[in-house]
Amino acid sequence: MDGSKASVGVPEDTKSENLLNKTRPRNISQLDDLVKEILFMHTDWRSMLAMRNTCDSFRRFIDGKHPIFDLSEVEIDLRDTHVQIVCKTHSKEINQVHFMKHENGCLVDERERISLLENANFLDTFFQGFKFILMQNFALQKLKIGYRSYSPDHEVAKFLNELETILKARKTKLKVNCLSLKTKKKEYHRIMSLVAPASLKRIELNFLDVENVELRILEQWKSAEELISNGFFTRFQTPIDNFLHFSRLEAHFSEICLHDLREMKDAYLNAPNFQKAFIRYENSRRLTDMDVLAGNVRPTRDSQHWFRTPYSPNRCLFVFVSERVARFVNAPISSAPEGAFDTNQEFPEPPLPHWRPF
Repeated sequence: MDGSKASVGVPEDTKSENLLNKTRPRNISQLDDLVKEILFMHTDWRSMLAMRNTCDSFRRFIDGKHPIFDLSEVEIDLRDTHVQIVCKTHSKEINQVHFMKHENGCLVDERERISLLENANFLDTFFQGFKFILMQNFALQKLKIGYRSYSPDHEVAKFLNELETILKARKTKLKVNCLSLKTKKKEYHRIMSLVAPASLKRIELNFLDVENVELRILEQWKSAEELISNGFFTRFQTPIDNFLHFSRLEAHFSEICLHDLREMKDAYLNAPNFQKAFIRYENSRRLTDMDVLAGNVRPTRDSQHWFRTPYSPNRCLFVFVSERVARFVNAPISSAPEGAFDTNQEFPEPPLPHWRPF
C-alpha cells in the first residue's frame, strides 16, 4: 500500500441528502412559488392573515393574488381593549379573530392558536389584515360594524378614520345587501356613504346617544327598502316623508302627529311593495281624534282599521293606532273580519303618480 491518502467513497444516498440540504428552504419565505400556490389554494381567510404576518415575501405573494373569499357576512366589534372580527361563509361556517391589547404588543387569538406580535398596536394589526380582506372584489350579504359607548374617544376616532380610508381606497364601492351600524348619531353616515347604493337593501341602526342630529338623506338611504332601528336611543325626527319609501319600517320617533300617521296610511295604501311598519313615538301630548285617520272607514274594536287597496282586490291595509305605537300591515283581504269595511265604500281608483323627493 503506497503512502498516498486513500480516497474514501461517499455513498450516493449521502450525496443526495447533502444536495437536498443545500437546496431545501431554510424558512417559509424560501418556498417555491408552486408550493406557495398550492398553499394559497387550500387556505381560508384566517390562515391567509396569519401567513401574511410571517414575512414580507408571503405578504407580497398573497396580496398579488387578489384572492376571492367565500364570505357572506362580516362583523366588526370594537371594545376598549380589543377588536373582534367575525366572518361567516356561504356554507354557514363561522370564524372569528380577536386582536387584543397586551403589555408587550398585540395578542392575536384565533381560538385554536394564540400569537403575540411584540410592540404592535392592536388596532393597527387589525386594520392591516382587515384592509387585505376589504380590498378584495366581493359582495357581502351583511356588514355589521359597531363599538361601545364606553370605548375611548381616541380609539373610536382612529377606528372610524382607518375604516373610512380603506373603503375610500377601493376601486368600486363595497357591495353590501344589509348594513348594520352601532355608532353615535353623528357618525353613521360616514360608513353608510361608502357602500354601493344600488346593492343596499336593508339598514339596521342602533345609536349610542340621545343627541339630536339632523338626518342625512344619502343615496344609500333612498335606495334601501328596509329600515330597522330598535335601539333605546335610536329616535328619529320627522318629516315622515323621509321614511315612506321603506317597504318595511321599524323605528322610534320623538314626536308623531295625526298628519304623519295619515300620510303613512295614504302612502302604504297605494304601495304594492309595502310589507309592514311598526313605529313608536314619545309624544308630549296625547293623540286625540284618532278616528280622523280612518277617513270614510269605520274603525273596529281597539282602534283597528281595514282599508281596501286600489291595486288589488285581494289585498288590504291593516292599521292599528294608539297613544304610543302604530302598526301598518299589508294583509290578505281574507284576514279582515266580517264588517270591517264600510259597505258604502267603493273600490278606490289607482292614484295618479306623483313626484317624491327620494
